[in-house]
Amino acid sequence: MKRNRLLFAGLFFLIFAFSSCEEMVTEIDAPSVDAKYVIESFISPEDSTLIVRVGKTNPLFSVVDGDNTWINDVVVDVNGQQLTRESNSNVFYIDASAVNVQPGAEYTITLTYQSVVVSGMCTVPLQRNTSLSFDGYDSIASAWDEGYYDYYVKWSFQDFAGVENYYRVGLIKTWVDEWDFDTVRTEYYPEMTDYLSDIEHDGEEITGRMYLHYGSSLSEMTHLDLLLYTSDKAYYDYHRAVLNYSGENPFSEPVIIPTNVEGGLGCVAGVRRYEIQVF
Repeated sequence: MKRNRLLFAGLFFLIFAFSSCEEMVTEIDAPSVDAKYVIESFISPEDSTLIVRVGKTNPLFSVVDGDNTWINDVVVDVNGQQLTRESNSNVFYIDASAVNVQPGAEYTITLTYQSVVVSGMCTVPLQRNTSLSFDGYDSIASAWDEGYYDYYVKWSFQDFAGVENYYRVGLIKTWVDEWDFDTVRTEYYPEMTDYLSDIEHDGEEITGRMYLHYGSSLSEMTHLDLLLYTSDKAYYDYHRAVLNYSGENPFSEPVIIPTNVEGGLGCVAGVRRYEIQVF
């Protein structure tokens, strides 16, 4: 009987403790955080159009309303020249020749909304690395489909010696789908490891590979371009942080997304692009 009384007392204590915790949690006021405006633009002399994407953050504990009508009243400019909004989107654009995008030049992107002014500045890299080389293919047999393979393309390039450099490798491929015979052209979606720096590799040859295709052979492929981007540090840091973020994983570590935007968040960066046609 004494044991039962002790057990009952223990259960009562646990119920009381958890009830108290619940009351404490519900009495805490969530912090009020204002939304911030976001601008994202990657400026290159090799692009025919300068593009700026705008947005607004959803602060923690806030209600996501999905209302983007504020974009109707936004003005976006680069070095004082106003951009045109793409119909019903968050994209603004201007012909690159209109702002004379040049290597080594500085560009400032400004977003103005009512009394809010958000801006970011970058300097386009003066040098463009043009040493990219195609070094063949790798393949790994599929563990599920007999006769099918994961194909990889191998690449290399020579780093500029004596200066800090940042790069990204990429590819654009065209192939004929073996099921419906549609011709598909797509740009490879980058991974964090595709963004490179020459730290510990100054002046050296940098090599690697990236995923190309899944199929029974490469005969489905009709066109392949390899790309090498020479970028500033802001471009490198921003993309690696974004790709390292895993918002759907409850056990992932928090990732701080770097920003070089004053009055808001985002990234304005300069980048050079070099492209070679493999076939």
